[in-house]
Parts: sequence; C-alpha cells; structure tokens
Amino acid sequence: MTKLQSPSAYRIANNLSLFREYVDPNGLLSEEEFEDFDNVAKYDMMRDCGMSFRLSGMQALRYADAHDLTVNKYADPTEDAREGLTIEEAVDIMHQDQSLIWLQVGTEDDSEDV
Repeated sequence: MTKLQSPSAYRIANNLSLFREYVDPNGLLSEEEFEDFDNVAKYDMMRDCGMSFRLSGMQALRYADAHDLTVNKYADPTEDAREGLTIEEAVDIMHQDQSLIWLQVGTEDDSEDV
C-alpha cells in the first residue's frame, strides 16, 4: 500500500467511497471482498500518514492480533494498569469490561482516541 501524503487521511479513512478509491483504485475487489476489508487497513493507512491514535476494546484487539502486538489494560478498582498483555489475557479481561483494553498506535504525542 502506498503512503498517502495528505493531511486528510482521517477524512479518507472515515469516508467509505474515498477509502475504497484509496485501497482499490482499479476496482478489482468485489463488493464481498471489500466488505471483508477490515478497519485494520484504515488504521494502517492513518499510521502510515503519521497519525497517532489510541484504540480500545475490540478495535485494539483486532489491530494487535493482525500485527502480532500486545495490548494494555487501564487500572480498575480491583487491579493496577498492566502493559504487554497477550491476546488471550486481553480476551479474559474483556469478558468483564471491553473498555479496559487499549493499544497506542504511533507515538503518544498528539494522539486521539478512535
């Protein structure tokens, strides 16, 4: 995938028709194949454009799984914050509360929650 050199990467990633033009400029993907195209590709595009953001819950888990990364857990009343959780550990925690799991993509400076 080519890096997009545009400040409008977030707008493209959140506009389905513009995103489709970006990932499939020649229209080679069928509708079914395009529907299977996960948000992971959108987040990769945003990261490649230099954007920094924090994913939480299932979005964090899917992105981490696709890139063989670990995730983190916010502190809760019963346990301190934790870093470097495996997917399996995160799934166990998510059974209680999905919002506890997060993943930083890019640097933490100027990051946005997605």
